[in-house]
Amino acid sequence: KKLARQKRSRGQHSPRVFSPVDYGADPTGATDSTSAVQLALKDLLSTSSSETRKMASGIVDLGGVSLDLAGGSYLISTPIIIPPFLGNIHIFDGTLIASSQFSQDLHLVQVGNSTCNPDQQKSCNEFISFTDIMFDSNFNSAGGAIVQHVMGTTFTSCFWTGFTGTGLQIDGGHEVMVEESWMSQ
Repeated sequence: KKLARQKRSRGQHSPRVFSPVDYGADPTGATDSTSAVQLALKDLLSTSSSETRKMASGIVDLGGVSLDLAGGSYLISTPIIIPPFLGNIHIFDGTLIASSQFSQDLHLVQVGNSTCNPDQQKSCNEFISFTDIMFDSNFNSAGGAIVQHVMGTTFTSCFWTGFTGTGLQIDGGHEVMVEESWMSQ
């Protein structure tokens, strides 16, 4: 698994792995990469078809599509949003940095939302994973990530710093795992 990630990080992308660099993002963090990250995410989230399998609560299984940050640092001015009822998504290997234009009330990454109407599973997203990511709020955002009404979401080897509220906020749902991760202030 690690070898597969290393190959993807070196530009050997499969059709189901998307990189913001391919959309014009600046992996040095010197200039704002919001639009490039959003375009990569838009393509990633549109990979489902009418024959796509459904997970719990009618969540669309995107089959493990991935956003590969390729070891870069990306300055962003608006959140990366994973909307409700999408699942089986992986984001890995890089740094997200809040620009000075980022809203102090928002997190760098938002999975689901507070208005989602989950069924008996009480989940609006399933199996969203984050691996080897530094969430640098840069004292410009409330936190690194907020997950709301999720099931089976994992944060592995992540680092949260510079947040003005909560580094990682978990609201509702179940089976959220945070492992080998750190928060610093």
